[in-house]
This record gives sequence, structure tokens and C-alpha cells, in this order.
Amino acid sequence: YSDLLICSYCMKDRYVKKRVRRKRVNVPRKQMTTIPIGPVLQAMCHSVVSSEGADYHSKITRKVLRSLLPNDSIIPEYTDFVHGEDYLNACNKGDIRDNDIVLMFSMDGAQLYVCKQSNCWVYMWVLLGYVPEVRYKKTHVIPGSIIPGPNKPKNVDSFIFPGLCILSSHMIEGLKIWDPHRRIIDSKLFLLLATANSVGMTYLNGFVGHSGAQGCRIYCPLKGCHKPGSGYYYPACLKPDNYDVANCNHEDVKPQILDSVEASKQYYDNLTHVLGARTDREFQKLCLETGIVKPSSSGGLPLRSTLGLSACFPADIMHLVAINIPDLFISLWCSTIQCNPNNDISTWKFMVLTKDTWEVHGKAVAATTLYLPGSFDRAPRNIADELTSGYKA
Repeated sequence: YSDLLICSYCMKDRYVKKRVRRKRVNVPRKQMTTIPIGPVLQAMCHSVVSSEGADYHSKITRKVLRSLLPNDSIIPEYTDFVHGEDYLNACNKGDIRDNDIVLMFSMDGAQLYVCKQSNCWVYMWVLLGYVPEVRYKKTHVIPGSIIPGPNKPKNVDSFIFPGLCILSSHMIEGLKIWDPHRRIIDSKLFLLLATANSVGMTYLNGFVGHSGAQGCRIYCPLKGCHKPGSGYYYPACLKPDNYDVANCNHEDVKPQILDSVEASKQYYDNLTHVLGARTDREFQKLCLETGIVKPSSSGGLPLRSTLGLSACFPADIMHLVAINIPDLFISLWCSTIQCNPNNDISTWKFMVLTKDTWEVHGKAVAATTLYLPGSFDRAPRNIADELTSGYKA
């Protein structure tokens, strides 16, 4: 896009004329910021304070590998990513060394002001080599890029490409770091995980998304079902009663998770078929069958510096238990969920939060404010009056 003067999506001029010191000059309509990760890592590892605990992953990994020998390769307790099979395999193969820096990529949108369209998009780097107590705090999370809003970006790949280019160079050529003990360490970067919510993940992995026929983000073989006349698929394991919909008539599915090697092979085989489509009709058919819409931008990184596709795209548990499931339960209990017009709501035995009960519950939640310590940050509100905070999650 470097030579374009007009946006390919909104058809607006790339530059606007502004008067600067009695001259009219071309000023970019909008600008994004990319923060190179290399210099930030060098500064953090050189500092005595910020480098404390940075050798966590190498110490714990050696301990875990030693414990596997007397236990027949069985890990009795899983507490962190260092106990993962894919990670340990990468260490055994030499893809991750003691001095290497293990990263997690995370991208999401952020609303800056309450009840106001003020979104921007941010991606960041989490240093997984640090102890869990500090790795997720803002002092150890590195901003990678800030993409201006308020509308979401049309082509996310073009925004994250500069950061991935820099990451790839450090994966191949390494990164020389001067540590607090005045030693020069030659480190390479390893991208362990790339995370986002269900909507944002489609930009990273190139999959069809959670509402597609093959919508699993970890590329398991579970096929979804949809209602008659609807194109929105649900990942249901059990076949509904009296159900007869074309391409969804498969019997009950026993949950099966493919290991990363098998899933990766299936992904690349299917991607080859999708890229070989000769017509739009064939492309749409293959997208439906494979769940792949486009190649992932992470696929251009060195193979030995990632867990591979789709192993580096983990499941999203946070939104599931904190937003998705509570939202469904509340709408069921309050009978506000969308349903078939022929469905008699008065027969719902689970409709327990009727108007009076719901209002009493909301007041009870708000009344707990007096008993919460100041360190609790934000007190709960009366959810009967104000269910959402005004910020879009």
C-alpha cells in the first residue's frame, strides 16, 4: 500500500492539506504506531529491576524435564505453559534455548471513553519467560502497535505486518542483549502463543470464525449445525431431535481434540486446497468444508520459532466464563433471550428473575459496596438498572 494515494476501502485521499508555517503540506489522514520489540527487550533485560525473574522459564523447564524421567514422562500437576507438551517438545528439539525469549502475542479492541464511540485497536507482547506474578502486569507487557479507530481496521494483516517483520528478523538473526552482569547474550525470539477473542482471532488465524460450519479455533474436527434457513452454525455435539438439515445431519459427535502435529498437517493440506480454488464458487465451497478463509499472517514466520499452525492459537476461556455464558444465563433467567415466536415463555421453569425479583437482586448487589475494601477497584453496580458498564468488551 506504500504507493497508493487513495484508500482501497473507503476511497478517501491518503493525505489532507494543512497549513504549516504559511505553507500547505500533505499530512497523513491517520497514522498508526508500531513499537519495535527488539530495543524494548534489550532495555528491559539490561535493567537489574526489570530483568529480575526473567530466567523463570529456563529454570522451571529444566526442573520439569528432569522430573519426567522417574515418572514415566507423566506430569503430575499442570500449573503453567512450561508443562505443555508442545512447549517441552520444542525445548527438546532445541527450538527454545535457555537464553531465548518466549513471547505471547495478544490483540484486542479498546474503548477509551464510556458510552462513546472511541475505539482503537492494540496488540501487545507478553514476556512468558517471567514469573507469573509479574508477567501480566503493565510494567512487563510491551505495546506492539496502536491502530486508530473509531472503526475497526479493514485489513488487520497490513497493520500487524511491520511488527511481524521485525519479530521475524530477530527470530532468524537473533538479538544481542547486554545483561545486568555485563555479559553479551545472543537470544532468539520464540512466539509461543497468539491470542485474541473469537471475533479478533479470525484476523490472526484466517479461519471462518466461531459461527462457521468448521468453526473450532484449535481446528478440531467438530462440525457445527444450523437452524433451517439460517447460516449461523453452532458447535453442538448432540444432534437435535426431529432435525433434518442438509449438510448438518451428522450423528452425535464425541468430542475429539487433535494433537498439534495432526491438526497442523490437516490445516496445511486444507489450506493448499483453498489456495488452489479456480473460481469463486469453488472457493466458497472449500471455505465451508475446511473452515479456512485465508492464509494466516503468522504462517510467514520461521517454522522453528513458533509452535506452528494451528497450535499457536489457543482457546479463549476468559470471555467464555466472564461474558458469554453469564450473558446467556441472565437472558434465560430474565426471559429476554431471542427465541422462536411459537415458544411459550410462560412455560419456562428457569425464568426465575422476574421483574420484582430482578430489581431486589440488583439492589442487593449494589448494597455490597459498603463492605468492599478500597483495593477492590470498581464497586459493582445495580445490574437491574444498568446491566452494562458503558464500555464495549
